[in-house]
Amino acid sequence: LRAERGPSTSEGVETRLYDNVVLTRAAYEDKPPLRVDSEFMLVLSEEDIARSDKLVTITSGDTVLTGIGMEFNN
Repeated sequence: LRAERGPSTSEGVETRLYDNVVLTRAAYEDKPPLRVDSEFMLVLSEEDIARSDKLVTITSGDTVLTGIGMEFNN
């Protein structure tokens, strides 16, 4: 997970990522690598959840999905 900037609460429980946010997951078993691109993402570390209410592009193998908003539960 990376971004241009991302303030976090002092406990690291909630992080808001801005600008060129990229979330990746390596390939495993028979699943291709996954990449999620957005301009904003809220990461809730204790819940293993990432959310966005902005434009999101998800790429998994040859499949590309684009939409507004998402919730990614690891």
